[in-house]
Amino acid sequence: MRTYRELFALPGVLRLLLSATFPRLAYSMVGLSVFFHLQAMTGSVGTAGLALGAMSLMGSLTAAPRGAFVDRFGQTVPLYVMTPAYAVSAFLMARYASSSVSALAFAMLLGVAAPPVNMSIRPLWVEIVGQERVRTAYGLDSAHMNIMQLLGPVLATLAALHIGSAAGLYVVAGCMAAGGVLLATNPNSKAWVPEEKVEGEVGLLKSPAMRLLALEGHTGGDLAIYDENSGVLFTGDLVFNSRAPTTPHAQLKLWLASLDVLEAVTREPGFTALVPGHGAVTRDAAPIRQTRAWLNWLNKTMQEAAAAGLDMNEVLAQPLPAEFAGMALGKREFDRSVGHLFPTAEQEALGHAH
Repeated sequence: MRTYRELFALPGVLRLLLSATFPRLAYSMVGLSVFFHLQAMTGSVGTAGLALGAMSLMGSLTAAPRGAFVDRFGQTVPLYVMTPAYAVSAFLMARYASSSVSALAFAMLLGVAAPPVNMSIRPLWVEIVGQERVRTAYGLDSAHMNIMQLLGPVLATLAALHIGSAAGLYVVAGCMAAGGVLLATNPNSKAWVPEEKVEGEVGLLKSPAMRLLALEGHTGGDLAIYDENSGVLFTGDLVFNSRAPTTPHAQLKLWLASLDVLEAVTREPGFTALVPGHGAVTRDAAPIRQTRAWLNWLNKTMQEAAAAGLDMNEVLAQPLPAEFAGMALGKREFDRSVGHLFPTAEQEALGHAH
């Protein structure tokens, strides 16, 4: 607690939190306020839900341009432009949204005009508290956001129930207008300067993609990530390097198929490194081949032992092949895998026998 007391004693901390309170409250109220009012005015839950979707869609589609607006002009100009626009849109919806068309139009305006509140607040903490206290400040800021997110829906519901369907939107408009003025006139916000762009830097939309590979085998759902910019492949626990793979949820055929997909990525021209789930980073596909070799041997051992009528103790007594003798936790993971996989191999062997 002493750390937070020291933080609150710093000049600018309370002012920034106060500036953040009003727009964050507006954002946390707007969803339910829009829904309650449009459902009451149009008599249609579907229209209210569609308007909410339109607001969210337009907010998502315009997020990058709004961010670029801040990067170009700093915080003050975008806040002076967008917070009044947002407040006016909420006010107009409260007064004039009486049909499906007007409801959708005002909802889309809210999405387009959404001010970059959190984008503006977060960078200011470093300026106010310094680098040594910024983590504590971020923790305080996150707690503040969570409190507002909890409080907003309660206020929106109470306003709709006890005052009227439009009351929540009027509160949203007032909070956003007040918060925008407080934030835009904050000395730290006015002094904030965007980072200088590096000459020749590739823009976000032109940057190589992060390729998400939805695979399976080690578990029922395994995610690998290939960073096409750096050429680094993150395999997760589909690949182990010099360490025996774990198999409590494994499906070996699917796992082997996933390894083929990963190895194909390593053959692409831009590949530079492989980061396995366990073991050292490598510059080649050797860990994939090693993992595949272990799984193939494991599968063959289970099937042959079951076909030969061996019991589990006899399978556990089998030695590791020479190629796996030095693998970390080899014997331990083999014993565990016998427990995981051998009962299924026995059932399959009995099925083939019949």
